[in-house]
Amino acid sequence: MRSVLFPSAVVGALLLAIGPVNRALAADDAVIILTGSVSCLAFSPDGKTVATSDGKDKQLIKVWDTTTGKERLTLEGHSDGVLRVAFSPDGRTIASAGDRDQTVKLWEIASGRERATVKWEGHVSYLAFSSDCKSVFVGVTAVEGDRYSIRLHRWDGSAHKREAMLKGHLRPVRSLALTGDGKTLASGSGLEGRGELKLWDVTTGKEKFPLKVDPRVAYSVALSPDGKTLAFAGTTNNIGLLDTTTGKQTRTLSGHTDWVHTVAFSPDGKRLASASADNTIKVWDSVSGRELFTLHGHSDSVYHVAFSPDGKRVASGSFDNTVRVWALKE
Repeated sequence: MRSVLFPSAVVGALLLAIGPVNRALAADDAVIILTGSVSCLAFSPDGKTVATSDGKDKQLIKVWDTTTGKERLTLEGHSDGVLRVAFSPDGRTIASAGDRDQTVKLWEIASGRERATVKWEGHVSYLAFSSDCKSVFVGVTAVEGDRYSIRLHRWDGSAHKREAMLKGHLRPVRSLALTGDGKTLASGSGLEGRGELKLWDVTTGKEKFPLKVDPRVAYSVALSPDGKTLAFAGTTNNIGLLDTTTGKQTRTLSGHTDWVHTVAFSPDGKRLASASADNTIKVWDSVSGRELFTLHGHSDSVYHVAFSPDGKRVASGSFDNTVRVWALKE
């Protein structure tokens, strides 16, 4: 499939558009029509597929081929919208989290069979497999008295163990991120333009230290692969970078012209991608803070962004009902 290059100011190539596009299509462009805005997005470990759910067929999870754009698999079992999806590191299993049905399910990719399900009391705000593929970390948020709590569980498909109970947010928790060793958790909360950012010691259940940041920028959080840098964003146009060993903000990344909905690190931690209500995706050097690329093509707010496992591509999901896969230059 031919890559489609945008003007020279945009140093990225659109490899694949899943959904309606607002430009003339060449015969060898792959396009698949989605039925609603993208509610979740994840790359498979081999980078050959992406899993999505959308606003119309919101109880379904669909797996797409990133080369041809063809649908490979549909997983059906949730009774309401799917808001989280994750692949196991070995690529054999998908985990999904429903919204109002408050369930997490495990799916066997080869057969499409639902392997296990568990129901939680609360909103699932985090979903990720352990490195050995034997269990899933599930972050559940709920109201506890006058505070919002975070319950971190480890589920192996049959039994689950509570890893931590964290309590202290004054506003609804919007985003969670866990270090690879499972020892540190970052949380961002927000309501009506006001937010909070916290960094927790999972073992003790206590905050590591108070974080003094702009209270509007805590709606989305991401931790670098080495756990040393926390990226956060929200209702400003900026992204903050924070040293997790000191709790001090090290950089502010400016360039978007509207809210930043999501941030994500590349697998090597050297790059950071951001998705914004200004309809663009930006890719940054996470060390220097320099803006590397701006990716144009979506016609509405971009809510989801993810790096491929090799870090050479970015997938983005938008309210314009498309998923796009971009090749990044070195």
